[in-house]
Amino acid sequence: VALQLEGSRAEIIAAQPRGNGSLARSLAAGRRIAADRVETIADGLSAAVPGELGFAIARERVSEVALVDDPTIAAAVRRLARDERLMVEAAGAAPLAALLEGLRPKPPVVLVLSGANIAPRAWLELIGE
Repeated sequence: VALQLEGSRAEIIAAQPRGNGSLARSLAAGRRIAADRVETIADGLSAAVPGELGFAIARERVSEVALVDDPTIAAAVRRLARDERLMVEAAGAAPLAALLEGLRPKPPVVLVLSGANIAPRAWLELIGE
């Protein structure tokens, strides 16, 4: 969003667990819609309904929502730990998961990988240690 505010024509693609989908459904409907059921390992992306401010920004700025599966999110967490030595929570790894599932945005691509707000034991379980 900051790039767009500076005049860039950067495309913003959101990533959300398939076990939630509330943002994708809300953007498609043009209004906030609650998910019927939320099941995901990505706690930070588990809000059953998009927040008012976040939805307003997404409605104006997000061009697409990539829905990703939990096993791919876990694989993204493991890959970031193994290859980049980064401790990223499941929600923060969702953008990489979208690429792993085949999303192919126009280059250059910037992934916002956020959050080490995960219990060490849960992180170790995700990375398989």
